[in-house]
Amino acid sequence: MMPFERKFAPQPAELPPARAALRAWLHDVGVDDEDAAADVLVVTSELVTNGVFHDGGHLITLRADRQDREVSIEVTTVDHLPGQHPTYRDLEDSAEGGRGLRIVHALSHDYRVVRHDHQRMTGCRVTTNDDNSTPADGRPHRPSQPGPAQSSED
Repeated sequence: MMPFERKFAPQPAELPPARAALRAWLHDVGVDDEDAAADVLVVTSELVTNGVFHDGGHLITLRADRQDREVSIEVTTVDHLPGQHPTYRDLEDSAEGGRGLRIVHALSHDYRVVRHDHQRMTGCRVTTNDDNSTPADGRPHRPSQPGPAQSSED
């Protein structure tokens, strides 16, 4: 299955179409469980929103890939030109701001931020726990059922 990639301007109006495209991709790669898809979408929304409101520059690249029962998410932003600031920076002063990374940490793992040249890549992985999905290798997932010879702690 092909990874997801979408490039867009750091504008709030770009968030709903990016989210809709990611939701369609999740369905295409077999993440059909509502809770799993919601976790991926919430984490992605938080990372992209941070890029729009705090990093911005002139381009945001959203990437996602599915490997077995995990979806990796990467949001890459390009730094602003010297002396320029994000158009929407005042959001960080509101009472609504400041909770995004807590949400990301609660719903994902392997959170990382990597700076290279004039770009910042923020990424993480979300476990989908989607037992009815088809992994990226195309083979149906068959959850193991503990039997008399198996322990459920394996």
